[in-house]
Amino acid sequence: MCFVRSKQRRDLNSPLIVFSFCRPQALRVLRSLVHATQIGCSYLLMGVVMTFNAGFLFAIVGGAFLGHYLFARPLSRHAAESSPQPCH
Repeated sequence: MCFVRSKQRRDLNSPLIVFSFCRPQALRVLRSLVHATQIGCSYLLMGVVMTFNAGFLFAIVGGAFLGHYLFARPLSRHAAESSPQPCH
């Protein structure tokens, strides 16, 4: 697997680093691992919520709120004006 670093940004929404994989198979494996991890975490959190423990529920919802607030990519003015659903 090899990575190529982008030297300039095209617009505000493009990432600073653009990854280019030499082998598309490696990209598919990486994406599949990320997907499996996400599904595993989802089922784990579902099990925790189904215990009906209010403390766990508030911790999960609060963590989701805080994580989105801190790490969500801010919308550019252009994206907000051009799309009726700016989050998609």
